Amino acid sequence: MRLGRRELRVFFLGKHSAIKGRNVLLREKKNSGLLKRFAFMVSGPKKSAAARNLTRRRLYEIIRAEASVIPPGWDLVFSTKLSQKKAIGFLELKEDLKNVLHKADL
Repeated sequence: MRLGRRELRVFFLGKHSAIKGRNVLLREKKNSGLLKRFAFMVSGPKKSAAARNLTRRRLYEIIRAEASVIPPGWDLVFSTKLSQKKAIGFLELKEDLKNVLHKADL
């Protein structure tokens, strides 16, 4: 269910739409198959690898729980940026992710 590097390169070379939430930016594109594919990008200041990895793991868990709601045939790339060396809270991420998915009509 994850987009690899090659698929991400193709994704960003083509046209896609973007929906911005408070913490999360969703880029979406219809794919030709019947798969739901996801990618997560978390950026932040140097020396914050633990916070970036924790945020990425939280996003994986939220999407795993919400995957049944998302229809097949979509490539979704979620990105977020950490402003400090602290991870974004789980409930805050979950609320923002649900809001972004609702705006995207998924």
